[in-house]
Amino acid sequence: MTVSRPKMGRGWYWRFHKYGRVSVESDIKEFCSWDFLLDIIRECENTPYTFDKEHFVRRDKGLIAAQFLTGGRVIEVLELRKRNFELDDPEWIIVRGMRVAKRYKKLGEYKDEQGRTRWITEIKFEPRGRFPIPRKEPLVPYLLDQLNHVDDYLFPSPKPTRKRPHITTTRAYQIVNDVGRRLGVHLYDHWFRAQRACQLAEEYGFELHDLLVFFGWKHIETARRYSRLSTRTLKQRMMQAKRW
Repeated sequence: MTVSRPKMGRGWYWRFHKYGRVSVESDIKEFCSWDFLLDIIRECENTPYTFDKEHFVRRDKGLIAAQFLTGGRVIEVLELRKRNFELDDPEWIIVRGMRVAKRYKKLGEYKDEQGRTRWITEIKFEPRGRFPIPRKEPLVPYLLDQLNHVDDYLFPSPKPTRKRPHITTTRAYQIVNDVGRRLGVHLYDHWFRAQRACQLAEEYGFELHDLLVFFGWKHIETARRYSRLSTRTLKQRMMQAKRW
């Protein structure tokens, strides 16, 4: 029996891959560890690219590193350019001018082939304040390696156009999800963001207001939802602060 190949238009990936809504509150209890993040990075080497494998593996490692280190959504990370990174300081990388996708603006609507009403939308971005990344963190070399191999956009499209100079969000999701699937973990935007928040709280002692500044959030409840401390960290802090 011959099966006709479906048209691979915009959004094809999500038509053939189930999207499960997840909650970071129930999914993430504490920082997963740097060792596990490095396992994710190393798994990129097993992606079966048939040509120019070194280039694409380096890009994939850089994408995962950038998602964690910045705590940004995929669409925000893909908007990053080389000029967004200040690299003069030997101990710090400063990220400036990163744009944050806040909400969708409705431009219009139309009827699809099934007669359903669809919206035409546009993402509204707001600037995020400058924030630091310590160079000593284990994922930084993979981000720097990608930066050293690009001239403008951090993750340029193989066939850039004026409208889409970087890889698509669909392609970025596919890269990350496939790596996670091989490791048996569901990787997604908010997984990386929540892990970064947990790590900042656990290792650097970030309070909720510190997380607001770092991520560019506006509401304290957002910081509360993403950050978690392990039992081990709570014990350590209690020992440091004990008065008896």
